[in-house]
Amino acid sequence: MVDIQLDALPGTTFHGTVKTVGGANSRRFWEDDTSSRFDLTIKLSTTDPRMRPGLTAHIVINGDPQKNVLFAPRQALFLKETKRVVYIRHGNNFDPREVKIQAENESRAAIEGIAAGTEIALIDPTAQRKTANAGAAATGGGGGTP
Repeated sequence: MVDIQLDALPGTTFHGTVKTVGGANSRRFWEDDTSSRFDLTIKLSTTDPRMRPGLTAHIVINGDPQKNVLFAPRQALFLKETKRVVYIRHGNNFDPREVKIQAENESRAAIEGIAAGTEIALIDPTAQRKTANAGAAATGGGGGTP
């Protein structure tokens, strides 16, 4: 279900359903806006003769309500060998655990496969770390001839 409020018709809410969502997103890299844009087709349940092409609107897409859902930050999800995993803490180590993604947006994901309260890594613990002195010159020489 979609709720649509046209800026030109305040106080009036129209309803509809999402028919198609474009497969590619567009982004304007030269602007500070980091949001993505998708083509979306909505079938309205009713129309109004005051509607015109080019009107701006506020649109709310109402998804199916989820109960007893565990959310995790998207940055905690990793792709390993075509599987989505999180790294859970075991003592001083982190072990991969495959999870199922129920739904996700730009900042978080609803997941199955771990219990609430489980400590997970926000960075990939298997990735090589850059050291603070990486690329710095070796110590011990003062330059010049002894």
